[in-house]
Amino acid sequence: MKTAPSRRSSLFLLELMIAILFFCLCSAVCVRLFVQSHIISEDTQNLSMAMNQTSSFAEIYRTEDDYLSVLKEQFSHGIIDNKTNTFTVFYNTDWAMCEPADGIYAVSLTTNTDSDQMSHAELMAVHISGSASDDSAADVLYQFETMKYVGGVDDES
Repeated sequence: MKTAPSRRSSLFLLELMIAILFFCLCSAVCVRLFVQSHIISEDTQNLSMAMNQTSSFAEIYRTEDDYLSVLKEQFSHGIIDNKTNTFTVFYNTDWAMCEPADGIYAVSLTTNTDSDQMSHAELMAVHISGSASDDSAADVLYQFETMKYVGGVDDES
């Protein structure tokens, strides 16, 4: 008669262990889903900021004749490279402008003018995973091209 209660208690213990194991598996799946959704949310915020910043650059480029001086005025930490016709601004993790050494993100505008009196611009937002000077360590977040007519107006009256 003493064996029956111990058998019942061992079955109860086994059932309790299975329930705890099931609970642990479910909680592990839920934690993984929450972490994954947080990563997706951060990626979406970064893409949104990259699109906003490149769009701001593009609007200034398309509407201003002296767009480099306006960009420099609007984005005080911006760097102009006259050799490559590039204007670059670096941002920290909160998308606040910063010095290149502290930059996690970079938004750049590169222009060139062709023989058809059209000015082409490539706008790019990148995530810098290495040093700011190492181009191979940059992941492109957002990139597009735009153009504008820069030729003079013939005044024949």
